[in-house]
Amino acid sequence: MHAHEIHLQKISSMSFDQKQIVEEDAVVKVNGRHLVIAVPTPTFEFNGIEMLGVSADAPLAMAMARLSAGDIFKFNQKRFEIEEVH
Repeated sequence: MHAHEIHLQKISSMSFDQKQIVEEDAVVKVNGRHLVIAVPTPTFEFNGIEMLGVSADAPLAMAMARLSAGDIFKFNQKRFEIEEVH
């Protein structure tokens, strides 16, 4: 199975339930950017909002795992603030 097919399967099985913490299937607004924690994707637009897919196994996703809105963390010597979690 190709990576593209695996990504499509993952996206089709995503839970869009409201999230309180950063976890797989969450949409997270960090430093003004919206990230979908699921699979890596190029930037795309959804409901007029630019989003970027990030693998749940990516170092950035792992650095903010289990954090919630209002939390601040550092990654690669940069400061990030989690503004929203959906």
